[in-house]
Amino acid sequence: MSSDAAKARRPSIWLRLVSRLPESWLYGFASFLTWLAFRVVHYRDDVIRENLSHAFPDLDEPARRALIQRFYAGYADVLVELFMATALDADAVRQRVSIRNLD
Repeated sequence: MSSDAAKARRPSIWLRLVSRLPESWLYGFASFLTWLAFRVVHYRDDVIRENLSHAFPDLDEPARRALIQRFYAGYADVLVELFMATALDADAVRQRVSIRNLD
């Protein structure tokens, strides 16, 4: 593979720098994103509430709010883990990922 092709496949510099931060900092950032999305921005709140009302029509409001907050937390964790994945080599991925019942 030429150096131009390898360079084109590498993540941008800011993403490589962020991915080098300690995991505790990145998950702290994920917690901040959860708070921001749940308490301040209400990112896609109407869509999430409508989907939950269809999926769980008997869910009361406190339980619905807790489920929405857990959704945001999972969403933020996935985003942070995508950042972290850019710094992982193949061996690190193998240590973190296990595939069960492939067949």
